[in-house]
Amino acid sequence: MLLAILMEIPDEVPGYSTKVLPVIERTYKTYANEKAASILQQAQAAWAATPNEEGAERVAEILSGMPVGTPSSAAARQLVKQIETRVKALDQKTLGCNERYIGTRASRAYGCYQGRT
Repeated sequence: MLLAILMEIPDEVPGYSTKVLPVIERTYKTYANEKAASILQQAQAAWAATPNEEGAERVAEILSGMPVGTPSSAAARQLVKQIETRVKALDQKTLGCNERYIGTRASRAYGCYQGRT
C-alpha cells in the first residue's frame, strides 16, 4: 500500500515536512474515507437485511471498525438513530412499553464509536 511505503521515508530527509508529510496526510485521509464508506455500506446492508435487534447487533459490530472524522460519520449517526427508533418501536410492541429495556446494542456501539473521537 502506498501509505506504508510513504511511512518508510525517514523524516530527516530534506523537504520531508513540506513535500512528504502532506502526501502522507492526503493518502491517509483518502484511505480512511474509503474505508469508512465501505463500512457504512456494509452496515446499511446488514440493517436492510435484518431490521431487528439481531441486525442492530450486527450493525454495531460493523460500525465499531469505522474510522472517525470522515464524511461517512454523519450517515453512520443517522443509521444508528434509525436503528434506535426501529428497535424502540419493536421493544414497545413486544414488551409493552418497558422503557427500561430500550438500551439497544446499536446505541451502545454508537457510544463506543463516539468515545473514540
